[in-house]
Amino acid sequence: MFKNTDYNVNRHSNSKLKFVLGVQIYNQIKFINNEIQKDLIKLIERNFIQCHKCSIENIEIEDESSIKIYFEAPMNLILPNIISNFKTVSSRFMKKKYEKELIELSLNEKFWDSKYYLRTREA
Repeated sequence: MFKNTDYNVNRHSNSKLKFVLGVQIYNQIKFINNEIQKDLIKLIERNFIQCHKCSIENIEIEDESSIKIYFEAPMNLILPNIISNFKTVSSRFMKKKYEKELIELSLNEKFWDSKYYLRTREA
């Protein structure tokens, strides 16, 4: 069987699954500053790399209210689980650390918008 070293090999198959995940703060409220950005990047790295064995290629913060995560995932990863896990963990962290700021912006009940954007990218 042909094996390309750029691809992940799993028994009888080769894969290279690349994705873009976009998540947005509830009601597009601009909340992400430099300190929050550093916290979010740490949470993203912990969730995607350590917990789910993904590799992150890039993280973009747009409009201080949305994040795009470019990552490569193993073929056995259940994508809704990683997304739900990231949104839950980061939301709890933000509510705990930035409680006063979130209450002022009416983000104390819900941090992330329930919708997310996920698409594949070229390998």
